[in-house]
Amino acid sequence: LIQFQKRSATSIAKAIDNLTKKSKKNGGVKGIILDLRSNPGGLLDEAVDVTSLFLKDGAVVSTEVRDPKKKEIRYVKKSGRKFLDIPLVILINGASASASEIVAGALQDHRRAIIMGSRSFGKGSVQTVAKIDSSNGVKLTIAQYMTPNKRKIQAIGIEPDIVLDEVDAAWINKHKKTPRFVRERDLRNHLVATIETKEEKKIRLKREKEEKKRRIEKIRENQRLANKKKSEKSEDNIFKKYEPQSDFQVLQAINFLRGFEVLTKKIVPAKEAKAILKVSR
Repeated sequence: LIQFQKRSATSIAKAIDNLTKKSKKNGGVKGIILDLRSNPGGLLDEAVDVTSLFLKDGAVVSTEVRDPKKKEIRYVKKSGRKFLDIPLVILINGASASASEIVAGALQDHRRAIIMGSRSFGKGSVQTVAKIDSSNGVKLTIAQYMTPNKRKIQAIGIEPDIVLDEVDAAWINKHKKTPRFVRERDLRNHLVATIETKEEKKIRLKREKEEKKRRIEKIRENQRLANKKKSEKSEDNIFKKYEPQSDFQVLQAINFLRGFEVLTKKIVPAKEAKAILKVSR
């Protein structure tokens, strides 16, 4: 989401519904990554609406003014589309400001999402313009935004749960070390079962499939890099197409969601897994 404009929440809900339909055969959506990096903010109402997609109830944001009796609190909208059980990661960086910080702070305080990336911009002030005459005015700061847990945003920002620097994924892939471990099956005259069991056959077929997949991906990656070099020579960098598979922070968010899926489905019941995640934070 590049900015909080009218119908931002509606667009997000529609996108998730479409992904749910497409992934129905594979068990549905396993997780959501809401990318708020370099999002400067926008409409406060849309920030509340976006937050309301992922929360059942509770406060979203409050404003602290000079007079404590005039505090304003914005709450989660209880009606409309809800996505309460899908694991959620929010990506932020130093250019995520205002409404982005309100959403990230609210979902962090309610323990609904894991925030990943770097500390946000820190724009949490409420301002108004007071008219002096027909051609002059003065901008006044009249309040500041607070997260549900009364955390200040102004000049502080939102600290992510998992700090994740921006790194060029292509550089990592290029400099990745090749594993040099020697396994039992690599040894000459290693022992094998006289009759391959179903479990051993399953492991062997899976290994062969993964090795084949890696070879194909390597060929495609080499081809992609070759084409990329050609396009970089003929086009300015400003016209580059965004590729999520080359975004290091997105890839790490996906790895986190995969880990959450393993934790909830293969090790312990979902309720206990969520409790573990809360304790770990």
